[in-house]
Amino acid sequence: MKSACSKYNTSSIFRYFPALLLCLLLPLQVIAQSGDPIGRVLQTAGTVVAIDADNNTRELVRRSDIHLGDTVVTGAKGFIQIRLLDGAMLSLQQESEFRFDEFDYDGDPNTNDSVVMNLLQGGFRTISGSIGDSTDDKYRVDTNFASIGVRGTTHRAVISFGTLFTAVSDGGTTVSNELGSVDTGLGAAVDYSATTNGQAPVPLFEEPPEIEVVK
Repeated sequence: MKSACSKYNTSSIFRYFPALLLCLLLPLQVIAQSGDPIGRVLQTAGTVVAIDADNNTRELVRRSDIHLGDTVVTGAKGFIQIRLLDGAMLSLQQESEFRFDEFDYDGDPNTNDSVVMNLLQGGFRTISGSIGDSTDDKYRVDTNFASIGVRGTTHRAVISFGTLFTAVSDGGTTVSNELGSVDTGLGAAVDYSATTNGQAPVPLFEEPPEIEVVK
């Protein structure tokens, strides 16, 4: 698709200079469409694959691209570490499934960014990047139990025997579903939470052993 600036050829560059200048000053925005690269694999161990939006499967190794719409799956002894375009770091433990649903990032701290991901099973640990620095950014991890809203943080989550467990070590999260919500981390009374299927999230005052496996 031609850009709005492509119609200005060299013979008319001076005539249309004001419009051309406006085009050059427009921010370069990265709004990922399904299949666009949004990150890169830093390391893997064991069996790790990605299933794209068209249900095609490919093996993931060091320096493989991660695309919007990918579901990353780790095997029984699998592990993967990913860096997203905004600088976020994400690692998945063995026997995990994690999908990248939305990624809107332009590198401009004055504009709102968003990322939405989905933990289908297993567990993850992440250090957020530029997305989430602003209170107007949307940074969310969905699960079948609750959604985890992130406020610039280092946090972990794992699904174990019908319960979602979360932990925060820096920053804060809000774990919520239609039955209630719990704040954890910065400004809250607790750093941990648990959400059993069909119930409201509850605060935990000690680290649950289930989440200790997520490093």
